[in-house]
Amino acid sequence: MAENKNPRDLVSGDAPMASPNSELLHSALRKQMGVPPLTRRFSMALEYRRNQVLQRVYRTYNSELEQGLAFHLVPVLIGAGVVTYFSVPAEPVGMVLLATFLLLVGFAKRSHGSSLSYRLIAAVICLLAGMLAGKLSVLRSETPVISSQLTGQISGIVIAVDANARGSPRYIIAPNQIEGLEIEQLPRYVRLSSPSKKTEIEAGDPILGVARLQPVLGPAYPGGYDFAFFGRFNGIGGSGFFMGKPRKTESPVDQPVHVTDWVKIKLNQFRQAIKNRIEIALPGPTGKIAVALVIGDKTGIPADAQAALRETGLAHILAISGLHMALVALTTLWLLRLIFSINSKWVLHYPIKKWAASGAFVLATGYLMISGFGVATQRAWIMMTVMLFAMFWDRRAITLRNVAISACIILIIDPTSILGPGFQMSFAAVVALVSAYEAIN
Repeated sequence: MAENKNPRDLVSGDAPMASPNSELLHSALRKQMGVPPLTRRFSMALEYRRNQVLQRVYRTYNSELEQGLAFHLVPVLIGAGVVTYFSVPAEPVGMVLLATFLLLVGFAKRSHGSSLSYRLIAAVICLLAGMLAGKLSVLRSETPVISSQLTGQISGIVIAVDANARGSPRYIIAPNQIEGLEIEQLPRYVRLSSPSKKTEIEAGDPILGVARLQPVLGPAYPGGYDFAFFGRFNGIGGSGFFMGKPRKTESPVDQPVHVTDWVKIKLNQFRQAIKNRIEIALPGPTGKIAVALVIGDKTGIPADAQAALRETGLAHILAISGLHMALVALTTLWLLRLIFSINSKWVLHYPIKKWAASGAFVLATGYLMISGFGVATQRAWIMMTVMLFAMFWDRRAITLRNVAISACIILIIDPTSILGPGFQMSFAAVVALVSAYEAIN
């Protein structure tokens, strides 16, 4: 029968050394001698549990370092840097951020890769990378903004056409003249609605009309969507409405078109042609929903159809994101691989899986282009591209490392995406799914 040990004997060292848990008990007992029994018992148990948790965290940390899993923290730190940049009350100086970043990179190269100082420096470098990404995004999107309401004639080139909540045409215009503003005061883009229900003006057409302009409005309530903030990063410096039906000018507007604007115009013209073709083949609400799924234009869907989708929990299907990109890319991958496997010589002598992945990448990129380059679509495309390139290099496609790489790329290219619910919910869901997949396998 086991002999009962007195806690004082354990403290005095009469008992032999046992497990690490026994050492934790020794430490707790030594500190609690002379304390009232009830208080001593509670505090001993609390300290024992605390030491157990700390040891477990330390073991997990070392295990992840040994397996190279610390990379999963990189997008978390970059995201923290982006949030820090947009949260500080004063604008950080870009040159100071860059100099500090380069200085720490130099220190990191001289440090030992497994030392604590190296890990701390690497963490700060990731934070600064996020802050620099935020700074660069602000510099890229700098544009004059409308500071107060004004009414006057406006002319410019139509970049895109969609519809507002009332079904009226809404234009994204690159202005070349706004009455009351000098050339250097012109925003890159303005968003104007038309009072008429129909329009003959399309992307690439010169437009002329009298409009009332105002600054882009901020959130409608505290914590709501900030139209002014995200509109600025899209180059929109003003919004408003035409006071009459705008007209398409007969002669081309004497305005040099930027290369990016030219690409946007051509893509929007192609998307409009696809929309027209679908609506001819599928008239009515069915065609409108098909247009939303193909090119991401949800403006024509009837209100009752939208309400029915919301009530059944299917409204998210209309927003092109990871589900649609996965269906397009992975279906293409499967079909191409099936076609290539018909020839047994190809199967034996050629990397048909990589061929299929190449075709899936091309089709996914085309889908990204015709879908309007929505933020959610860009995010899904980057994640799918990382997965397909993993196939090229004979790596596992579905891993948390690939998710981390995708998050890093998105945060560097579009740092403001972390401030929106789409990024947060998408990556939370993907991390949960991939973690469950890795645990099962």
